[in-house]
Order: sequence, then C-alpha cells, then structure tokens
Amino acid sequence: MLDLLELNQQVYSFLEEMRKEYTDLFYTLRITQPEKIAEGYIFNGNSDAIFFSFWFGKDRVAQAARISLRIDTKGELSIWLNSNDNEEINKFFKLLGIMLGNFTKFHKSKGSYLRRYKTTAWQDGLKSFIKNDLKKINRYIAVADVNVDIFPVDAETFKQNIDLQKSIKIFHNAEKQIKDGTHR
Repeated sequence: MLDLLELNQQVYSFLEEMRKEYTDLFYTLRITQPEKIAEGYIFNGNSDAIFFSFWFGKDRVAQAARISLRIDTKGELSIWLNSNDNEEINKFFKLLGIMLGNFTKFHKSKGSYLRRYKTTAWQDGLKSFIKNDLKKINRYIAVADVNVDIFPVDAETFKQNIDLQKSIKIFHNAEKQIKDGTHR
C-alpha cells in the first residue's frame, strides 16, 4: 500500500521526467484546498487515490473531469471517461472506448466508462498511456464531429497552476512561521 502523499510526489516526478521527452505534455494540478497543496498534495484525489488529466472538460453531473487518470494506493492505474450530462459526448466516449479497447461501463453511472491498465507498476501503465493512448485520444478529439468540450491542458495554464501551487506553499509556510513564532 502506497502512502498518498508519497504517491503525489512520485507521480509528479514521473510526469516531469516524461516531459523531458514529451515537451508538449501538460496535465492538471490541484488548485483548490490550499491546505492540501501546502501539505504537498499536488493532485486532486480522495483518501485512496489521486486523479489528474491531460485535458480540460468537466462532467457537471459526476463533478469529475471528462477524461481522468486515477492511480490508487495499491498502485493501480485506470482511465475514466465521464459523460453523464451529455448524450452526444456519451456516444463519443462509447466510440473512443471501442477504439482504445478494454473499457467497461462503470456500473453506478449511465455515462462513465473505465479501463484498468494491467501492469505490475503504475509507471509502466502511465508510460504506455502517454506513448500510445494519449496521442490516439487527441487525434480522435480533433476529428470528432460533435463538440466534445474537451481541450488539452495548455502550457500557459500549466505554468500558472505550478506558480499558484508554489505561492500557496510559500504563503502557508509564512503563516506557520508567524504562528510558531519562528519568523524574523
């Protein structure tokens, strides 16, 4: 079982290493819950997993990213497609699931699909996803004949979110120093 905070750090380091090879690789970061950011939680998540995406777009019913990757504390990687609020996007995701293969309909939802990456380590699955599926998804979005309202994370927004996380950490560190009486 992986520690969630450690998992955040490992995934961030892994993605940053992958960005050396894939310079146009940008992803979502936690930008809410400043106290979690200050503690080192780089990605959104819950008590047993982290979630991130390479795209913007949100399912308003599921309150989740349209396309997200999930890595849990067992080290399992999965991709989620969420389209509970839009039948056209639901059809798009059904086709995307067929194209990529091995997706199953998530039983609790009318428009969510799940694919688990069967690898011994999340790193292997994520590397395979970046090398293969990420490109396929981007191509499929580009040629979609329906407005899927899904956009790749861009360099400017990514940098702004990195800077936001750094500022939050600096602010919370200063607050802690004042509270502890260790500031100068």
